Amino acid sequence: MLTFAREAAKKGALYPCAYNAANEEAVAAFLNQKIKFTDIPKITEQVLQADWTGDCMNLETVLEADKKAREKASSFINF
Repeated sequence: MLTFAREAAKKGALYPCAYNAANEEAVAAFLNQKIKFTDIPKITEQVLQADWTGDCMNLETVLEADKKAREKASSFINF
């Protein structure tokens, strides 16, 4: 997970937001016994493969990216 966090930070823009949202959704799914622990990085990586460029200085954009990343993570969890 540290590798993905560093990569998101290096890319900047909305990647850290997407990383955080995907990680939180995956951890919640693990805690609710919907996925295995080893699925957490897989789901996070899949979410980070999307394009998360955008204006990270605009709160509306950040909140929308958070929502989209959570939805994308959930779609991988509920496969």
